[in-house]
Amino acid sequence: MTILKIFKRGIFILILSFIISACETAKDPLVGERVSVFEKNIDKKENSADEKILLNRPYINESWTASSGNSSNTIGHIGGKKKLTKFAKNDIGVKNSISQILYSPVANKKAVFTIDGKLKIMATSLDTGKTLWSNPRLINNEYLRYGALALDNERLYAITNSSQLVAINPENGEIIYSKYFNTPLKSGLQICDDKLYFSNDIGEFFVIDAKTGEKLFVHKTMEEPNSFVKGSTPMCINNNLVVAFQNGEVHMLMRDMNTAIWLEALHKINKTSLNNMSDIIANPITDGNVVIVKGYNDNMKAFNLENGSTIWELPIGGITTPAFSNKFMFDINNDNILNAIDITNGKTIWSKKIDIDDKKAIAFDPLLVNNQIILTFSNGEIIRINPYTGKEINREKLTSVIDTTPIIIEDKFIILSNANVIIYK
Repeated sequence: MTILKIFKRGIFILILSFIISACETAKDPLVGERVSVFEKNIDKKENSADEKILLNRPYINESWTASSGNSSNTIGHIGGKKKLTKFAKNDIGVKNSISQILYSPVANKKAVFTIDGKLKIMATSLDTGKTLWSNPRLINNEYLRYGALALDNERLYAITNSSQLVAINPENGEIIYSKYFNTPLKSGLQICDDKLYFSNDIGEFFVIDAKTGEKLFVHKTMEEPNSFVKGSTPMCINNNLVVAFQNGEVHMLMRDMNTAIWLEALHKINKTSLNNMSDIIANPITDGNVVIVKGYNDNMKAFNLENGSTIWELPIGGITTPAFSNKFMFDINNDNILNAIDITNGKTIWSKKIDIDDKKAIAFDPLLVNNQIILTFSNGEIIRINPYTGKEINREKLTSVIDTTPIIIEDKFIILSNANVIIYK
């Protein structure tokens, strides 16, 4: 009971979704509803502070292969249309008090793939908004429903807390293979170089042949008995892997063999916080030289990619993965404070408290879109921030809750809301 009381305010998505799931999606018409997540160009000369941040040019994103966006967990600065209209809404399954959706969908140019609270996987056409196929055949665990997705050019993959790994034909939903493991699978699911990477809840990290589903090797660490429902998504970088475990350890592994290059850990550095949970839920990110790992327990640390030495650390914690471009990242912490940070030295360039209507609502991963930081919250609020100054540009509120971090494919902005996939274009 002590741990639950300590984390009453910041408890993870699974618990908060019990509160927000009672909200009903309004049956508003699809035609003409405007969402301005891409709207407005920003005057980068608003004040002298603007000169301190320089972002890479936005690019058109053509796929979203894991819950983290891509194999490096670093989706970067995305481009797209500046004005969007709701195009389609499709019912993807179940979300209620005992059925949660905990991970973002994945997508290619043709379809967005989702997994619902009863582990049903569905493909929704990005051209029509209609269901292409639905696969209800995954084992349903009545105790706790959880699943994560990954995608490559040939297969759609899913792991579940029912200890199941499945590979599916993304064109028609047919199951290619199904494998079972000894314990529930709780991490994000990553795919790179025809290999799958994920963890279970007892400190085992699996490397799997994506074509066959066979185990290549298992890397083990210490189990964390008091952990959240989901873990972070592993990161592929060069020929290596960065794996953040729920016990707070960070391992750099060689991708082709069970060999650790370096092992480090996050330790609590905010002595005034009552938070003693060691979990790492946010995904590690990188610029190719520095690895940034953010723990729930008020600790963010930058590691040297080659040897694991600590470059800097900050008393910042939470469950969201920072947005990143050039050498600058934008992170929202447990207290809804948005920070712009120079990753070369850990210097905070600006900091802004984000006030939202519902104090119990949680923040999802920030996105960098067309020179804007897009913040989304579980109560349906969408807030746009100037990344150069930290000033708020605009805010709006959807008529229903938001389930997961939105994703962006080409000119489409995709939100899961009350177990509906909503496409803006």
